[in-house]
Amino acid sequence: MSDVLKVVDVVMSGIVSEPDEMQIEITEEKDDHGEVKVIHVKPSDDDIGKCLGKNGVNASALRRIFGIIGYQLTGTRHYFKVNAPELPDNHFEV
Repeated sequence: MSDVLKVVDVVMSGIVSEPDEMQIEITEEKDDHGEVKVIHVKPSDDDIGKCLGKNGVNASALRRIFGIIGYQLTGTRHYFKVNAPELPDNHFEV
């Protein structure tokens, strides 16, 4: 397990209620600025809200933290993504 994965696992295990149900993987992608490693976190359905936070505040903070830590440890840009299920377009209609 890489150092970045260890850090992500420790931090995310402290946030979620069911850390054993959480899956974490890192994929390599390329964009206009070069290589970027994407940290995919798939929490249990009950923990998605904790990972995202109200208006995405938690996800935004985690994205910054893991981006900085990933770059410091590897010299490569990292991006954090919570893999949540897609909601249908009419999900919020009453």
